[in-house]
Amino acid sequence: FINFYYSFFKNHELLANLLIVSIYIIFHTPQLIQAAQRPDVSTNLLHFTIIIILCMTILLFLRSQYPRFCLYSALIIPFILSAIEILFITKIKTNIVLPLLLSSSILDPAAIVIFLYTIGRKLPLKSALLHLIITSMVIFTLELFTNRFSNANYSPVIINITIYTIAILIGSTLQFQTSKVLQLEQLNKQLELERKQHEQLTISAERTRIAREMHDIVAHSLAIVITM
Repeated sequence: FINFYYSFFKNHELLANLLIVSIYIIFHTPQLIQAAQRPDVSTNLLHFTIIIILCMTILLFLRSQYPRFCLYSALIIPFILSAIEILFITKIKTNIVLPLLLSSSILDPAAIVIFLYTIGRKLPLKSALLHLIITSMVIFTLELFTNRFSNANYSPVIINITIYTIAILIGSTLQFQTSKVLQLEQLNKQLELERKQHEQLTISAERTRIAREMHDIVAHSLAIVITM
């Protein structure tokens, strides 16, 4: 399975990105439809949510080349949205509800899971765990900020952090398995090269032996002719 996974996605990286983006958009489509049908969700909030999804979609395409940039971009966007909420939206409607933003633990756990998985796949385990700790701290701080430091329910945060940890571990495991597959492929190529070199040496040695025997036969024949 690991060999098939590595060979397929290595040769079809664009297809893999399209598949992940399609799953991501399908995952968010019911939430967008539900939010559009709710009367307590403003048009501005719906537009903000669509912008977030578009930004995350672009970042998903860039995740393989820039995993850390994509992850921290996904973590910075909530601060911008929170600032917009405080400076613009809440001044107009103090009782406005941000269901999509809040239900996704102040951004988009699905995208963050993908980014952390990619970091686990691309970076060493210690570095990946460091990014996991930073991400967990940011998510926890955003949760405190969202709940205004009172009556906060941290169960979703704990669940999300657990999922993030699993994503990192899965990515690191696949990276380890992929590196083993690469090592085996390189070892196989090296053995194949040594086998070919051994065949060439065997053929050269056999040709040398035949040439020596022919030389001895010819020399012996000439010696007999000269003697006669």
